[in-house]
Amino acid sequence: MTGPGANPPPKKPWEFVDEVRRDAEEKALAAAAPPPRRWRVPWMAPVLTVLVILNVLQWRRPHHTAAAFTSAEEDASARFGIYLAEQAVVHFRDSAGALPRDLAAAGVEGDGIEYAAAGSAFSLRVQVGARTIAYRSGEDLGPFAGAYSMLRLATQP
Repeated sequence: MTGPGANPPPKKPWEFVDEVRRDAEEKALAAAAPPPRRWRVPWMAPVLTVLVILNVLQWRRPHHTAAAFTSAEEDASARFGIYLAEQAVVHFRDSAGALPRDLAAAGVEGDGIEYAAAGSAFSLRVQVGARTIAYRSGEDLGPFAGAYSMLRLATQP
């Protein structure tokens, strides 16, 4: 009988002995081989601890940033901001026939400029550090408009 349920022919004794010997040799080689190396880094924990401590100390340390602008540049920026705000207020007055109730109505958004209107006159003020820069309607706009050239020169290399 040679079908699927048939038993294989019996092995010859020397084949059985060779198979047992091969299995024993494989087991002996496997036992003699060094165990697989595990990736161990005993210094990793202290190094990571030191890095975490340094990061926390760096994060908690007060950061002092250098002044981005000189006082002259801050002054010129405030003067030019007043100039732009004055132009917006005058444009609003010319188109609407009255002064705006605040700078936002004229289209000027939070530049730290204080606006005050009284009748047909208005004033603009900016606090720059301890200095106050002020403009009253009708005054010469030359120093305010000319501040742009100082800002432009400060940004050129």
